[in-house]
Amino acid sequence: MELDEIIEFQASPQMISKILELSVHKTFEEGEVILQENAHIRSIPIVTSGSIRVKRSEGDEKEKLRLVFSRLLKQMEVEGLVKLGRNRITLL
Repeated sequence: MELDEIIEFQASPQMISKILELSVHKTFEEGEVILQENAHIRSIPIVTSGSIRVKRSEGDEKEKLRLVFSRLLKQMEVEGLVKLGRNRITLL
């Protein structure tokens, strides 16, 4: 599957272009760990085929994940890829 086939990306060719420019294509084996809990996150996987299982701990981990996504969205807003509203994210 290509990024332009994923409905969430269809509204923004600029976002697809930026993601493709910055992305690294990887293939993982079944059962392989993609991200370790409590690890420094340097990327976010976009699954174009297959599926992933997400496991999480309770407590602080939810806040840490929220912070990571918040920073990512703010950077995307600075780069003109999204507009952040009170409870809405608009792809530009």
